[in-house]
Amino acid sequence: MIDVRAVTKILREGSRFLCTMHKGPDGDGIGSAMALAAAVRAMGKTAVVYSEDGVPRMYHFLRGADRVVREVSSADRWDATFVFDCGDLTRMGSHFPPKERAGVLVNFDHHVTNTRFGDLNVIDDHAAAVGEMVYHVVNALGVTLDREMAEAMYVSITSDTGSFKYSNTRPETMRVAADCLAAGADPWLCAQRVFDDQPLAKLRLTALVLPTLELHADGKIASLVISSEMFAASGADQELTEGLVNYARSVEGVEAAVLVRETPTPGTCKVSLRSRGTVDVAATSLVFGGGGHRAAAGATVKGSLVDIKNRVVAALISQIRA
Repeated sequence: MIDVRAVTKILREGSRFLCTMHKGPDGDGIGSAMALAAAVRAMGKTAVVYSEDGVPRMYHFLRGADRVVREVSSADRWDATFVFDCGDLTRMGSHFPPKERAGVLVNFDHHVTNTRFGDLNVIDDHAAAVGEMVYHVVNALGVTLDREMAEAMYVSITSDTGSFKYSNTRPETMRVAADCLAAGADPWLCAQRVFDDQPLAKLRLTALVLPTLELHADGKIASLVISSEMFAASGADQELTEGLVNYARSVEGVEAAVLVRETPTPGTCKVSLRSRGTVDVAATSLVFGGGGHRAAAGATVKGSLVDIKNRVVAALISQIRA
């Protein structure tokens, strides 16, 4: 468990706080930022949640989602800026405030590859999700957990544990989740919105992606690709690729999976890596300038779709055979 004393000191002494996360946020980044912001507001202080890419549609149901801003004023000054679920400061939005406006930079993360860019680095690579860490801060502050905080924390945790399926789920994770339920988080609502509700465009995209499935290294590695043409044909956007890499990982006998997708930036692709735990995909992602966890990692890479896929697959094969 993290030592929360330095964090609570900052929150008790300051009055204005910015909470943010990496671009293209997932449930952990959004949920943990919104949970702490709600706790700060419960203390009678100011907290703003900033996400340059907004809130993904699957998280719109969270209380306070409509208060998340996509830019912050150059006139704003903060006593501290909290960065959640971000391993590297280069992944922040273009409106991220410079040092003279950000105040104390608190790097709040659970990635083993974190570059420790903060004035205060609160890192726990054993935590299943950053929301689990935020829970302990809120408790230490003496703030009563309400439904808004609890549901945001619960979404953070369920997102990064695959609804408690992944190996990062610990007894402590379940205890925190239980307290979130006791405080009013609705598990059915969260599961339905995060995992079950699928826009038609995503299903159409999935139908185009699955035929690209390839097996490598005697079936130990699986790959998928998503081209710009697939996005256009399905009507899907980049956000709707969330979770598609898991189709590759789910193939019997596969130890590691990769999904490479073209981005709106010409000549740039996003790489998503997953494993069953036997292959350290965080180590592979570092080769390509990315980061993450042993079983889930990613990177942004310049090059063509097929070339990047081949390079990543080759790196995974080398790791398996090492």
